[in-house]
Amino acid sequence: MKRGWSSVLILLAVFLIAGTVQANTITLSDPGNRYSNGGPFTADVNKTTPDALVGDPFTTFCLELTEYISFGIAYDYTIADYAVGGGGGAVNGRDYLDEASAWLYYQFRMGFNDYQGNAYNQKALQAAFWDIEDEKTIPASLTPGTVEWTAAGYIGAANAAVAAGWLNNGRVVVLNLSLNGVNKQSQLGLVPEPATLLLLGLGLFGIGVSSRKFRK
Repeated sequence: MKRGWSSVLILLAVFLIAGTVQANTITLSDPGNRYSNGGPFTADVNKTTPDALVGDPFTTFCLELTEYISFGIAYDYTIADYAVGGGGGAVNGRDYLDEASAWLYYQFRMGFNDYQGNAYNQKALQAAFWDIEDEKTIPASLTPGTVEWTAAGYIGAANAAVAAGWLNNGRVVVLNLSLNGVNKQSQLGLVPEPATLLLLGLGLFGIGVSSRKFRK
């Protein structure tokens, strides 16, 4: 029985702890509708060990304006709540994800519509993320209908949601990409709700107990 408990605890630790997953890689491709040199990107994940990252493939966006990736390269990644290095707002080499960015990405990944009831404009999302994370400021004077004008609306909706009490609670994470130990870029990712992780743990525990009974 002790061995079964140990297996469950190890698996739960893998899913719950946001740490280095050097054995797993992520490859980015261009979906053809990028904003400037940023996203959106299509991310394909190759998992050789379990982690909490949700979706494969999935759409992601970059957080750092002056860090770059190449398409078709398999990058190592770590899961964290901050961008390594970082640009605007970084403290001691860590640029923590803003709750407004987390809210926007969460709405997008969950398939919700924007504040006007439309599907999210992915170019505008990238512009919004860069503005929120102090990478590239959107001008105050904007022409209605432009990407930046739409992004400004997203930023306003995100700030209002955070001011009303929305919390990320670790659902949206930062994927810090590296190659041969060199930091390359920080992307956005999603992990399960805490309740989903709890159910997963209970399910793993049930499997362990059942297998133990069969061995008897």
